Amino acid sequence: MTAPVNRGAIPPFLVMEVMRAADARAAAGDDVFHLEVGQPSTAAPQGVLDAAKAADKQAITWSVQIGAFSRPDYAQRHLAKLAGVLPDLMRKAKVTIETVTNSRTLTYRARLHGLNERQAHDLCRRIRNVKFDCLTIAPAEASLAAGNYHG
Repeated sequence: MTAPVNRGAIPPFLVMEVMRAADARAAAGDDVFHLEVGQPSTAAPQGVLDAAKAADKQAITWSVQIGAFSRPDYAQRHLAKLAGVLPDLMRKAKVTIETVTNSRTLTYRARLHGLNERQAHDLCRRIRNVKFDCLTIAPAEASLAAGNYHG
């Protein structure tokens, strides 16, 4: 027979720091999904497992963001203009418009996915050469952003 555990005697640990950081981000208006505390003896819900697998697949590739817009049609128009100047662009990567939300706004990010690091930097250089802005997105950043991805 095991002796009962006095949980009040267990000192706080890393999860408490994670919870404080999550609460601070939520207070700042960021979307926060609380997965830092759970029941270790039960499996994660299937939706969480599926999202983690999708994030893992996304995490192995780099992305290039060519803009963040207040309306999806602005993002589509910007992509069309860029494709007009660089017609092979659509064959180089998967093109998406991601909807990102926080408590106050919707943002539509036009991105190109499925690149390795060299391809992402080369593509961004080509995009800048035709006078468009772009931003390379490293795999770790893409994984963190995946938590806010809705489309």
